Amino acid sequence: MKKHCIQYTFYLITALTLLGSCKKKDGEIGPKGATGDKGAVGVTGPKGTDAQLIYKNGFISGTVTGLGKDGITPINENFRYEFSYSSLPAVLTKRIINGIADTTYTINFALYDSLNTSSAILSFNTETSLTNSTADFSSGTLSLIKKVNTNQYKELSGYYYVSRTNTPKKGSVTNLKYDQNTGMLSADFTWSVDNTNVYNEFNYYYSVSNTGQPFTVKGAFSIKCILRTEVQ
Repeated sequence: MKKHCIQYTFYLITALTLLGSCKKKDGEIGPKGATGDKGAVGVTGPKGTDAQLIYKNGFISGTVTGLGKDGITPINENFRYEFSYSSLPAVLTKRIINGIADTTYTINFALYDSLNTSSAILSFNTETSLTNSTADFSSGTLSLIKKVNTNQYKELSGYYYVSRTNTPKKGSVTNLKYDQNTGMLSADFTWSVDNTNVYNEFNYYYSVSNTGQPFTVKGAFSIKCILRTEVQ
């Protein structure tokens, strides 16, 4: 009986050994299969809004200098805005009044930062040529918001507007140039706010800043325009 048990054990070990040695090995990786069918079209996302500033049109840049709300702390802030609500160029209007001798050019435009939190708007007109000329400053608006830390922002804004030619000028446009080949209009500018308002039969002058203190905006711009003619 003992002999049969020994033989049985020997046969079992031999069988397991042979079974292990006969185990099939992995083969080589086969060729890449065909590309599957294209999946279904996903759900259309929400429609964008006009507040998305995705167009660039030149630039307006400059520096704001003046005093803070306390009337003591100096202000010296730089800005540069390049974005527009529209992909179309700004409109440079050429008005002809009573003949060519009274030709007047007018323009107003606005540019924003990429986050649509800050902006600058200029408006002016000129009765001279658009080459190395000066222009009458009509209005300027600035909104400057800068993040100081997580929960604090620095905000600076001001508005200057004049509607009568005999009002004292506190703004100017110089080195005005227009390239008819590229449509680019460029110039240097400066304007100031002093928080004084005048309104009478001779003058209309409006100037205000959120600091309650005077400041000056000085810089340059270059913006693409289309020239439109109006005969009056």
